[in-house]
Amino acid sequence: MDLRFTGFRFTPYLLLLTLCLLICGADSAANPLSERNLPEGELLYTDGTDAYYGVYLTDSFEICPHLDITDKDVTLRVVAFRKAAPDGTLVRFQPATVKDYHGNPIEGKRYDHSEVALINQHIIDVVDEKYPKRRNKNYLRILVYAKGEYFSGTPVRGQFEDADLEAPEMWVTVLNFERKNENSPMRPAYEARGNTGLPKTRFAAGTQDLNRKPLAADVAASRVQRNALKVVPEPVVKTVSVKQVVKHQEFWDRLQFSGTVKAVFEGDFSIAASDTFKVYFSAMQWAYSDSCKQYLPAGSVKRGYISQNVYSDGYRDAPIERSAFIAPQYVIYYDAYAQDVSSAMRKTKNTLQSQANTAISRGVGLFDMLKSVVNNEPIHQLNRFIAAAGGCETAAVYQLRENYLRAAKGQPSLQEAKVELANAVAESAPPPPSLYGACKDTSDATKKYCLCFEREALKVLTKSERQRFEADLDEYYKIVQRISNQPRPPASDRAWALSDIRTRCY
Repeated sequence: MDLRFTGFRFTPYLLLLTLCLLICGADSAANPLSERNLPEGELLYTDGTDAYYGVYLTDSFEICPHLDITDKDVTLRVVAFRKAAPDGTLVRFQPATVKDYHGNPIEGKRYDHSEVALINQHIIDVVDEKYPKRRNKNYLRILVYAKGEYFSGTPVRGQFEDADLEAPEMWVTVLNFERKNENSPMRPAYEARGNTGLPKTRFAAGTQDLNRKPLAADVAASRVQRNALKVVPEPVVKTVSVKQVVKHQEFWDRLQFSGTVKAVFEGDFSIAASDTFKVYFSAMQWAYSDSCKQYLPAGSVKRGYISQNVYSDGYRDAPIERSAFIAPQYVIYYDAYAQDVSSAMRKTKNTLQSQANTAISRGVGLFDMLKSVVNNEPIHQLNRFIAAAGGCETAAVYQLRENYLRAAKGQPSLQEAKVELANAVAESAPPPPSLYGACKDTSDATKKYCLCFEREALKVLTKSERQRFEADLDEYYKIVQRISNQPRPPASDRAWALSDIRTRCY
């Protein structure tokens, strides 16, 4: 073949770069892991359309040249790239009757037999052969991506200039399988928990995740090109470039709220004109005054109200004053928002009154409703944020207050302005191992269940059990699985006490 180029000259650097793109790019194009910014892995199985890879992953999903596969933070996952059905379905299910958290029968789903057969016929034997030294040999988690479709969102924390380009992409859904031993077939992991399937709502993500922003297909090509250009391996020790505080999702889960507050904290000001933003801007001033009054500057302005109950016979309760001190730079916007905030709160009050009336008429649900009202009251929420962040003088509290002010002024966020905050790196550190985190990572359970599981477990577990299960919750399920064996263990067996933990949260 005679190739001729006219009017174009290759420099040595350009020639090297072109060869690298041709060689490395061709390899990456054949391996869709690079398209998702995932570490390299080995192809386990393909049917010509769908493909399954074995990939060792850390919590940060970073590519580690000298990865220690025996490290407790390194886990083997099967990463699946599946062509979605015309309706968007990625996972095949069958209807089933399952138990809810209270043990009552509800409509649910179970893995279709074809999903189980796929693992046993094509995947697990190859995994056993290729990865004999992996941890948790009797447990397998499948991370399912939609072949040819890309979504914004990542499973890792961190500060990225362009997360969609640079960060690992979050999977669409997961499948979990488990076996009793290496001579037994893989079965759906929910069977080890004593259920026949999962609640129907649990696998809304069996079809495409409509809550995430779709990305253009060319983002995959940009990721491949970006990874191919990394000719020189990055050093194992990297400089942390966090300039603002980035809180792990577990932080927000434990607060039991996020929404507008999380958006503003992370520099998203798209809701700055909404009444919800104005309510939380004002609530932030009250919460800061409640928790951090000693840190307010001189000249802070007092705002508040006096309430007094007056009865039909003319008797009056003693007046009650509720007030807050607001820093001068915030008060102008607090006052400007006052009318809209008052209107929004009246609407909320009317809605809550209607819900309370309904609960009273039915004779059920009033206590739960009132508990929810208190838990979700904006000032109460923001006081929880201040406490969870570590107090008034933390970078996280400054970041939230400052971003609220910048949003009100129409200025760029701290993130957009690239303002570096002292202590941001330390406050962005991943949370320590926890039962909640282990629960969310190991199972398909809801946030509510995992918070309950952790709360109840801490009442029962010994120190060594807690450390063991925080590191690997599969160890917990291996113990409680004993009560499903025949003959059943005696009442004194530790498995019964441990099983009671999850029973309280069903």
